Amino acid sequence: IIQGKQGTEFAHCAEAVKLEQGFEGTGDLPFDVPFGNIYRLQLPLFAFLPAFRRMQAVFLLQKFGNLLAATVFELVGYFPSLTIYAQNAEFILMGDRQLTENFRLGFTLGSNFMYQKFESLSAGVGNMLTKGEWMFNAANLLRTAAETGKERAMNSVFGSVQMAWKEYLSLDLTARNDWSSTLPKQNNSFFYPSANLSFVFSDFMKSIDKPLPSWVTFAKLRLSAAQVGKDTEPYQLYNTYAYKFDNGILTPDKSNVKLNDNLKPEIATSYEAGLDMKFFDNRLGFDFTYYYSKTKNQIMKVPAAAPWSGGQWVNAGLISNQGVELM
Repeated sequence: IIQGKQGTEFAHCAEAVKLEQGFEGTGDLPFDVPFGNIYRLQLPLFAFLPAFRRMQAVFLLQKFGNLLAATVFELVGYFPSLTIYAQNAEFILMGDRQLTENFRLGFTLGSNFMYQKFESLSAGVGNMLTKGEWMFNAANLLRTAAETGKERAMNSVFGSVQMAWKEYLSLDLTARNDWSSTLPKQNNSFFYPSANLSFVFSDFMKSIDKPLPSWVTFAKLRLSAAQVGKDTEPYQLYNTYAYKFDNGILTPDKSNVKLNDNLKPEIATSYEAGLDMKFFDNRLGFDFTYYYSKTKNQIMKVPAAAPWSGGQWVNAGLISNQGVELM
C-alpha cells in the first residue's frame, strides 16, 4: 500500500500574500510557501509482522517585508528571506502476536534519518522610490546585508518490546540511540532506555477467584523508569571568524560567546510509582503518583571572563526534583 499526501499536510498552506502588495505602518508581510511529499509503504511480510517505511521531504520558503521607518525625507525597508529544507526517512518493523492463551508479545524495531537545512538572507535598504512598493529594486541605497545558514542531521535506531500476561500484568521496554551532528565526535552518540510495569491488582484477584470487595471497582499499580537524551543547536562547538555588511562597509563580525568543543549530550532520568484506585462503580477514586527526576550535563550558557561578554556554553551539574501528585 503506498499513500502520498501533498500540500494540505502543512500548516501554512493558506493563500500567499504577494510581497509587492505592500502595507503602511510597521509589521510583517507573510509569504509562506511550503511543499513536499510524504510516502508510507506497508509491506505485509507475515500476518503478524508488518513493516513500515516512511519518507518525508519538506521545503519551506518564507519571505517577509518590514517597514522600519517612513518619513518625509526617506523610506527605509528591511527584507529578510528564510529558506528551510527538512528530510526525514524512517523504517519500522513491528510485530504483535498472541503466543499462548495467556501471553501476548509485541515489538518494534526501527531506524530514523533526519536532515535539516536553514538559510537566511536579509538586507536593509533606504531611499525607496515608491511608498507602496517594498522591494529590493525599489530602493537606491543598500544599508546592511547578512547571510546565515545552518545544517543538522541525526541518525537513530530504536526498539521496544511489549509483554502482557492475562492482560493484568504488562511490561513495556524501549531503547533508543541517537547520533547527532551538533555534538563533538567523541560525544555525539547517546543511549536512553525506558521501562514501564503495570499490574492491575483487581483483575489478578478475580483470576484467582478471590475478588476484592464489591465496592472496589479497580486497582492498578504502576512503576516506570525512563531516560531522554538531548543534543544542542548547530555550531556551538568552535568559534569562527565572520564578516558583515554594515552601512555599506564590510566589517569583521566576531561572536562574544565562547563555544565549547567538549559538549556532552544532556540526559534526563525520571522514576515514577503510582496507584490508581476506583470505587463504587467508578463514582469515586484517586490517582496517586510519586516522581523523582534528575538531569545531568544540562547544556546552558554561563558568564565568562573577557572578552566573552556574552558568556560561554557548558555542561552544568546535576539538577534534581521530586514530588507527589494526587488527583
